[in-house]
Amino acid sequence: MTGYVLVGGWPASGKTTIARALASGLRLPYLAKDEVKEALMDSLGAPATVEQSRRLGAAAVHAVLRVAKGCPAAVVDSTWYPYALPLVQALGGPFVEVRCKVDVAVARERYRRRVRDGRHLDDLRTEEELWGSDVPPLGVGPLVEVDTARTVDTAALAATVRRALTRPIVTRGGS
Repeated sequence: MTGYVLVGGWPASGKTTIARALASGLRLPYLAKDEVKEALMDSLGAPATVEQSRRLGAAAVHAVLRVAKGCPAAVVDSTWYPYALPLVQALGGPFVEVRCKVDVAVARERYRRRVRDGRHLDDLRTEEELWGSDVPPLGVGPLVEVDTARTVDTAALAATVRRALTRPIVTRGGS
């Protein structure tokens, strides 16, 4: 199988959990922006401000997508902002976008409870930055929306994604 599964959604929407499960179920490499960002922080030091953290996050997206160029297929975990569109398109596809959807109250509660490297500066992020507006899909391939407020049938989701990669169709569901 060739192609890229782009997993996105709000902070604490379940992106990492879903992306790891999909990578395992599809037997594809798992590439994560946050993993690269943390490696960069290990090497370069922690950002002092949220703006520096955002810049480091963007650099991590660039790095992850550069690594993805060497893979015929991969599951890539990130929040997909418009600046990433040309980088994603350079991969050539095919693509499936998996969107983790959850009510903002659930995302807020998960965000408060999650244990994550403090160098991400999560405590300094504003409500507007985190949940002020949904980041829309990039529009590079079929969209599979997943309600992560409940248990997700990741085997069924992997089957949906596999079908979409091999026979692209617009799909909503997967759980």
